Amino acid sequence: RIGTMAMEAAAMAGDRPSKYAAAKSNWCIPTAVCRAQSEFTQTGVKNNCLKGVKWSPDGSCLLTASEDQQLRLFNLPYEIAAAAADDPDNSGGAECEAPFSDLRSALSVKEGDSVYDYCWYPLMSSADPLTCCFLSSSKDHPIHMWDAYDGSLRASYIPRNHLDELTAAYALAFDPTGSRIYCGFERAVRVFDVTRPGCVCTTRPTCPTRRSRNGQRGVISCLDFAPDYSGLFAAGSFGGTTGLYVENDPKMITQLEGHTGGVTQVRFSHDGLYLFTAARCDDDIVLWDVRSTCRELGR
Repeated sequence: RIGTMAMEAAAMAGDRPSKYAAAKSNWCIPTAVCRAQSEFTQTGVKNNCLKGVKWSPDGSCLLTASEDQQLRLFNLPYEIAAAAADDPDNSGGAECEAPFSDLRSALSVKEGDSVYDYCWYPLMSSADPLTCCFLSSSKDHPIHMWDAYDGSLRASYIPRNHLDELTAAYALAFDPTGSRIYCGFERAVRVFDVTRPGCVCTTRPTCPTRRSRNGQRGVISCLDFAPDYSGLFAAGSFGGTTGLYVENDPKMITQLEGHTGGVTQVRFSHDGLYLFTAARCDDDIVLWDVRSTCRELGR
């Protein structure tokens, strides 16, 4: 599975597609300045692999999920943050001289079972504690909103199936305004109002029936919104396709097909013009033009 940070780097590069060749020739090998290892190896859980790592929207900390059902928050060391603030583009070519230290988590939250997905509140700022929160979804459990300062549970959103049984969300995403939560399920996307915890939600089917060949089939495994507040969002499916939708219309705009396995990650570029997708058993990150032709531009 292609890492979350690789997708974020690709999305940032997507803002400047005309400079790919120049960037490739000037590419330098990243230098490790710190790591988080001991907390993952001393848990008693065999093969406690990481499932992902995500930067906070303000760039001040990292959030990880691992096989031991823990969500851990790591603050960016002061020395590294200060170096990045002094030279954000590293134009001077200087390397950070911070010691190679083992980071310790500032916060740890344990979910009830295997973590399916998690995401930051999009307007999060460390200067405003009210905005410091994140969502998580785990097997056979509701969607939880956690406080990023003290780890307390702020709210729960409870999706239920047609038998009124609790069903877990496979994918989570806030809309850019932070007012709605979009969740991926089998052949459906459900939408919760952030201000209304509980069971009330809106269901948007992506495929009419299990046997239907129309629409987007399979489990909706990943979601991402275009950052330009246009309402455009992408939904990846374990069926191997990526659907493009808009918030104010339940119909799918178009379906992108180009992976050999189930789509596991979708990410818009920072200008919203391009989309990057990655999939299981597929070595490629595919670049799509989602504003004009909806065609593959490269991989």
